[in-house]
Amino acid sequence: MKRQTLALLCGAIAAVMAPAAAQAAHTAHHAGTGDTDVRCLLFAMNMASSQDQGAKTVGMLGMTYYMGRIDGAGHTADLEQRMEAEIAAMKGQNVAPIAQACGETLQGRMRSIAATGDQLQKKLAPQGAATTDGAEADPGAHDPLKASIAC
Repeated sequence: MKRQTLALLCGAIAAVMAPAAAQAAHTAHHAGTGDTDVRCLLFAMNMASSQDQGAKTVGMLGMTYYMGRIDGAGHTADLEQRMEAEIAAMKGQNVAPIAQACGETLQGRMRSIAATGDQLQKKLAPQGAATTDGAEADPGAHDPLKASIAC
């Protein structure tokens, strides 16, 4: 079940944020203006309000991730004003490249978290010990969570 859910999440990320990859990289690199984390937070908030469960879940993950980045940088005092400024700045723009860049960043972090968890599990699980699903731990076994996130 987890594997199917994560596969759907990866598919949702790819479907929602995949168009215009080259243009997204160019835009993100050359924009030089605006607040990327705030823009990504706005996109995630929009997705989280979707009626589509996959998009909603990806949106919630994105909100958590991008709000964590903003909070971790200590830039929350004027967040509402920054959000309003970004909304105004994005009006009339082709926002697909921005959404693509946000999705790629989130997807990359999800992969990194899964890889770190996999490595920790291999390092910390005693040989022959039971895993959380009751199966015997095998350091060389294929991890379905990691495979599901690796879109």
